[in-house]
Amino acid sequence: MRRRLFWSFLGITLLLGGCATVDTAAVKSRTDGKKLVVASTVDSKLTLLWVGTTAFNIEQQVLDKPEWALPETLVQHVVKKLQASGRLSEVTRSTPAGSERSEVLKSIGNGPDLALLLTNGVAPDPLYQTNQVMRGFGVFQRSALGMKLNSLPHAAIKAELVDLKSGETIATYTTSSFELQKYSLGAGAAIDTDKVEMVQQSLTRLTDQASNELLKTFGFQ
Repeated sequence: MRRRLFWSFLGITLLLGGCATVDTAAVKSRTDGKKLVVASTVDSKLTLLWVGTTAFNIEQQVLDKPEWALPETLVQHVVKKLQASGRLSEVTRSTPAGSERSEVLKSIGNGPDLALLLTNGVAPDPLYQTNQVMRGFGVFQRSALGMKLNSLPHAAIKAELVDLKSGETIATYTTSSFELQKYSLGAGAAIDTDKVEMVQQSLTRLTDQASNELLKTFGFQ
Protein backbone atom coordinates (compact mmCIF):
# COMPACT_ATOMS: atom_id res chain seq x y z
CA MET A 1 0.00 0.00 0.00
CA ARG A 2 2.76 2.40 0.96
CA ARG A 3 4.62 1.66 -2.28
CA ARG A 4 1.47 2.28 -4.31
CA LEU A 5 0.95 5.56 -2.51
CA PHE A 6 4.50 6.62 -3.29
CA TRP A 7 4.18 5.97 -7.00
CA SER A 8 0.73 7.55 -7.17
CA PHE A 9 2.24 10.80 -5.92
CA LEU A 10 5.47 10.63 -7.91
CA GLY A 11 5.39 13.25 -10.64
CA ILE A 12 2.16 14.84 -9.43
CA THR A 13 1.78 18.53 -10.23
CA LEU A 14 0.05 20.85 -7.80
CA LEU A 15 -1.32 24.06 -9.29
CA LEU A 16 -1.44 27.05 -6.99
CA GLY A 17 -2.47 30.64 -7.38
CA GLY A 18 -4.03 32.65 -10.15
CA CYS A 19 -5.76 29.85 -12.03
CA ALA A 20 -9.21 31.44 -11.72
CA THR A 21 -7.97 34.83 -12.92
CA VAL A 22 -6.52 33.72 -16.25
CA ASP A 23 -9.01 34.29 -19.08
CA THR A 24 -7.47 32.24 -21.88
CA ALA A 25 -9.81 33.73 -24.50
CA ALA A 26 -8.76 37.25 -23.55
CA VAL A 27 -5.10 36.22 -23.51
CA LYS A 28 -5.48 34.73 -26.98
CA SER A 29 -7.12 37.82 -28.42
CA ARG A 30 -4.33 40.03 -27.09
CA THR A 31 -1.39 37.82 -28.07
CA ASP A 32 -2.16 36.39 -31.51
CA GLY A 33 0.36 37.64 -34.06
CA LYS A 34 2.25 39.74 -31.52
CA LYS A 35 5.96 39.92 -30.71
CA LEU A 36 6.77 38.51 -27.29
CA VAL A 37 9.95 38.53 -25.21
CA VAL A 38 10.68 36.15 -22.32
CA ALA A 39 12.59 37.67 -19.41
CA SER A 40 13.51 35.64 -16.34
CA THR A 41 14.90 36.52 -12.94
CA VAL A 42 14.52 32.95 -11.65
CA ASP A 43 17.79 32.15 -9.91
CA SER A 44 19.88 29.00 -9.45
CA LYS A 45 19.54 28.91 -5.66
CA LEU A 46 17.93 25.91 -4.00
CA THR A 47 15.96 26.43 -0.79
CA LEU A 48 16.29 23.35 1.41
CA LEU A 49 13.69 23.28 4.17
CA TRP A 50 13.34 20.58 6.81
CA VAL A 51 10.28 20.92 9.05
CA GLY A 52 10.37 18.82 12.19
CA THR A 53 7.79 17.86 14.79
CA THR A 54 7.54 21.35 16.29
CA ALA A 55 8.29 24.93 15.25
CA PHE A 56 11.64 24.60 17.02
CA ASN A 57 12.69 21.81 14.65
CA ILE A 58 12.83 23.82 11.44
CA GLU A 59 16.12 23.83 9.54
CA GLN A 60 16.83 25.73 6.36
CA GLN A 61 19.74 26.19 4.00
CA VAL A 62 20.13 27.92 0.65
CA LEU A 63 22.53 26.40 -1.88
CA ASP A 64 23.58 27.94 -5.17
CA LYS A 65 23.72 25.36 -7.97
CA PRO A 66 24.47 27.26 -11.20
CA GLU A 67 26.03 24.12 -12.66
CA TRP A 68 22.59 22.48 -12.72
CA ALA A 69 21.41 25.20 -15.15
CA LEU A 70 17.80 25.04 -13.94
CA PRO A 71 16.87 28.68 -14.78
CA GLU A 72 18.38 28.36 -18.26
CA THR A 73 16.57 25.08 -18.84
CA LEU A 74 13.28 26.67 -17.80
CA VAL A 75 13.68 29.62 -20.19
CA GLN A 76 14.70 27.33 -23.05
CA HIS A 77 11.60 25.20 -22.53
CA VAL A 78 9.30 28.23 -22.41
CA VAL A 79 10.79 29.89 -25.50
CA LYS A 80 10.76 26.67 -27.53
CA LYS A 81 7.13 25.91 -26.66
CA LEU A 82 5.98 29.46 -27.35
CA GLN A 83 7.64 29.35 -30.75
CA ALA A 84 6.01 25.99 -31.47
CA SER A 85 2.56 27.33 -30.58
CA GLY A 86 2.40 29.33 -33.82
CA ARG A 87 0.39 32.04 -32.06
CA LEU A 88 3.10 34.69 -32.00
CA SER A 89 4.88 36.41 -34.85
CA GLU A 90 8.15 36.46 -32.92
CA VAL A 91 9.47 35.02 -29.66
CA THR A 92 12.76 36.26 -28.26
CA ARG A 93 14.45 36.30 -24.89
CA SER A 94 15.97 39.11 -22.88
CA THR A 95 18.65 39.12 -20.20
CA PRO A 96 17.22 41.46 -17.54
CA ALA A 97 19.25 44.33 -16.14
CA GLY A 98 18.55 44.01 -12.42
CA SER A 99 15.99 41.93 -10.58
CA GLU A 100 13.27 44.49 -9.85
CA ARG A 101 10.21 44.37 -12.09
CA SER A 102 10.61 47.99 -13.19
CA GLU A 103 14.26 47.41 -14.08
CA VAL A 104 13.41 44.28 -16.06
CA LEU A 105 10.70 46.02 -18.08
CA LYS A 106 12.90 49.04 -18.75
CA SER A 107 15.73 46.86 -20.03
CA ILE A 108 13.49 45.16 -22.61
CA GLY A 109 13.09 48.24 -24.78
CA ASN A 110 10.35 49.14 -27.26
CA GLY A 111 10.59 46.36 -29.84
CA PRO A 112 8.31 43.61 -28.49
CA ASP A 113 4.59 43.99 -27.88
CA LEU A 114 4.46 41.65 -24.90
CA ALA A 115 6.70 40.35 -22.14
CA LEU A 116 6.44 37.11 -20.21
CA LEU A 117 8.20 37.70 -16.91
CA LEU A 118 9.35 34.63 -15.00
CA THR A 119 10.25 34.95 -11.32
CA ASN A 120 10.66 32.72 -8.28
CA GLY A 121 7.22 31.76 -7.06
CA VAL A 122 5.96 31.18 -3.52
CA ALA A 123 3.57 28.33 -2.72
CA PRO A 124 2.20 26.82 0.49
CA ASP A 125 3.07 23.37 1.79
CA PRO A 126 1.02 21.13 -0.52
CA LEU A 127 1.05 17.90 1.45
CA TYR A 128 1.81 18.17 5.16
CA GLN A 129 -0.27 21.31 5.85
CA THR A 130 2.44 23.15 7.78
CA ASN A 131 2.68 26.95 7.79
CA GLN A 132 5.89 26.87 5.76
CA VAL A 133 6.18 27.76 2.06
CA MET A 134 8.12 26.58 -0.97
CA ARG A 135 10.13 29.15 -2.93
CA GLY A 136 11.52 28.72 -6.43
CA PHE A 137 13.64 25.60 -6.80
CA GLY A 138 14.30 23.51 -3.74
CA VAL A 139 13.43 20.60 -1.50
CA PHE A 140 10.76 20.61 1.21
CA GLN A 141 10.97 17.80 3.75
CA ARG A 142 8.93 16.84 6.79
CA SER A 143 10.00 14.72 9.75
CA ALA A 144 8.06 13.58 12.79
CA LEU A 145 9.38 12.21 16.08
CA GLY A 146 12.81 11.73 14.54
CA MET A 147 11.53 9.78 11.54
CA LYS A 148 12.18 11.17 8.07
CA LEU A 149 9.20 11.38 5.77
CA ASN A 150 9.23 11.72 2.01
CA SER A 151 10.61 14.94 0.53
CA LEU A 152 9.18 17.26 -2.10
CA PRO A 153 11.65 18.53 -4.70
CA HIS A 154 9.78 21.47 -6.22
CA ALA A 155 9.78 24.26 -8.79
CA ALA A 156 7.55 27.17 -7.78
CA ILE A 157 7.52 29.61 -10.71
CA LYS A 158 5.45 32.75 -11.26
CA ALA A 159 4.68 34.04 -14.76
CA GLU A 160 3.31 37.49 -15.56
CA LEU A 161 2.17 38.42 -19.05
CA VAL A 162 2.57 42.16 -19.63
CA ASP A 163 1.39 44.40 -22.48
CA LEU A 164 4.50 46.53 -23.04
CA LYS A 165 2.64 49.22 -24.94
CA SER A 166 0.14 49.97 -22.18
CA GLY A 167 2.05 48.59 -19.21
CA GLU A 168 -0.98 46.52 -18.26
CA THR A 169 -0.70 43.05 -16.73
CA ILE A 170 -2.80 40.74 -18.88
CA ALA A 171 -2.53 37.66 -16.64
CA THR A 172 -0.46 36.15 -13.83
CA TYR A 173 -0.12 32.58 -12.66
CA THR A 174 2.04 30.66 -10.20
CA THR A 175 2.66 26.98 -10.62
CA SER A 176 4.26 24.74 -8.03
CA SER A 177 5.33 21.46 -9.57
CA PHE A 178 6.67 18.82 -7.22
CA GLU A 179 7.61 15.17 -6.97
CA LEU A 180 7.22 13.01 -3.90
CA GLN A 181 10.57 11.31 -3.36
CA LYS A 182 12.35 9.28 -0.72
CA TYR A 183 13.82 11.57 1.94
CA SER A 184 16.59 13.80 0.58
CA LEU A 185 17.79 15.98 3.43
CA GLY A 186 20.03 15.29 6.40
CA ALA A 187 20.80 17.33 9.51
CA GLY A 188 21.23 21.03 8.86
CA ALA A 189 18.90 20.78 5.86
CA ALA A 190 21.71 19.49 3.65
CA ILE A 191 21.15 17.21 0.67
CA ASP A 192 22.29 13.69 1.57
CA THR A 193 25.25 12.76 -0.61
CA ASP A 194 23.52 9.73 -2.08
CA LYS A 195 20.46 11.82 -2.98
CA VAL A 196 22.16 14.66 -4.89
CA GLU A 197 21.71 13.06 -8.30
CA MET A 198 18.08 12.20 -7.54
CA VAL A 199 17.31 15.79 -6.51
CA GLN A 200 19.02 17.21 -9.61
CA GLN A 201 17.10 14.87 -11.90
CA SER A 202 13.80 15.67 -10.16
CA LEU A 203 14.29 19.42 -10.44
CA THR A 204 15.33 19.15 -14.09
CA ARG A 205 12.11 17.25 -14.85
CA LEU A 206 10.09 19.77 -12.87
CA THR A 207 11.33 22.71 -14.95
CA ASP A 208 9.64 21.09 -17.93
CA GLN A 209 6.46 20.37 -15.96
CA ALA A 210 6.35 23.96 -14.71
CA SER A 211 6.79 25.42 -18.21
CA ASN A 212 4.05 23.14 -19.56
CA GLU A 213 1.60 24.15 -16.86
CA LEU A 214 2.28 27.87 -17.18
CA LEU A 215 1.83 27.90 -20.94
CA LYS A 216 -1.21 25.63 -20.78
CA THR A 217 -2.86 27.98 -18.30
CA PHE A 218 -2.20 30.96 -20.57
CA GLY A 219 -3.66 28.99 -23.48
CA PHE A 220 -0.47 28.58 -25.49
CA GLN A 221 -0.73 24.77 -25.45
